[in-house]
Amino acid sequence: MGIVFLITLQGSLSHHPAKAPGRSHPTLTFSPPPSWDDLKYLFIFGDSYTDTGFRLSNGLPSLHSNPMGNPAFPGVTSSSYTNWVGYLTTEFNRSAVLTYDFAVGGATVNDNPVIYLPPNAGVWQNTIRTQIEDEFLPAVSRGIIPKGGVEDGFDDGVGGWTSDNSLFVIWIGINDVNRSYWDKRGKDMVNLHEKILEDYMELVGKLHKAGARRFIFIDVPPVDRSPGTVFAGPERVIREGGALRSFNNRLSRTIPKNTVFFKSSDIFNDMMDHPDEYGLKNVERWCRGYLGRMVPSEDYEDESCGGVKFKEFFWVDGLHPTSTPHKEVAKKLAEFLDGQPTQE
Repeated sequence: MGIVFLITLQGSLSHHPAKAPGRSHPTLTFSPPPSWDDLKYLFIFGDSYTDTGFRLSNGLPSLHSNPMGNPAFPGVTSSSYTNWVGYLTTEFNRSAVLTYDFAVGGATVNDNPVIYLPPNAGVWQNTIRTQIEDEFLPAVSRGIIPKGGVEDGFDDGVGGWTSDNSLFVIWIGINDVNRSYWDKRGKDMVNLHEKILEDYMELVGKLHKAGARRFIFIDVPPVDRSPGTVFAGPERVIREGGALRSFNNRLSRTIPKNTVFFKSSDIFNDMMDHPDEYGLKNVERWCRGYLGRMVPSEDYEDESCGGVKFKEFFWVDGLHPTSTPHKEVAKKLAEFLDGQPTQE
């Protein structure tokens, strides 16, 4: 089909300074993602599409045991089996990597009540801001996640993390988009998206200050095609689709030079448009037999699901995909890293 699924590398591969994140817009320099030969650490932030249940206090990633730290692989995911983080870390990886996945289900970029909260709602606490400011940055400053060179840090032989051996991946925006077109906020959606992305890039600037240089930003997938949205009716589909396209377009233009814009939306749309090519039998509904639990394998078949295996469904519930789309996302990410030049 010749579809380029993914990659937009912002700017050329030369390391010219870019106008960068944060309200003050200082000039910062970013670098392209590393090759597999150079990659030792993955630091990941996001929402339920990315959450594996990892918590720093429950044990750190180790090549001797679990490269994703905790809980036991593949973790607890919204896909009911391995998600893209697990596949990228253990199946499609070309080298051993340690993965710190700070994602939390339900996360938004920030907790600004003007942007996010519907009437009478409580405070929204799961955010990229808390993942970065309350988890990652303190762990780095206290040496829980040690920085260093090849010989420093862990006894795994990979040393501490550096600007060159680490990749920062952020997949966020689903919950932000869903909150941006509710009620009267829909009239001011563009300005809301601009504010969200301003906060987003401010946080990227804080990661940069800590030493992060190599980033992949994943766009909002086509959740306007999810069963929950489709069942809500055509008006909801139209409004949500417009909101996510608005957000994605602005995100692609906002991220710093030399960073990557990865289009999960192209992958998801192609899978739903050409299900046979991916071994999918149902891309419109889900089966309760696979809902709300971790299934034992991709090939698992629940007798209540009409002869359709878990991996043959695209959706596991009204919003979240099964492991099959996650696997494709990880595969495409790994292929991109395959093509990155090794550092000299």
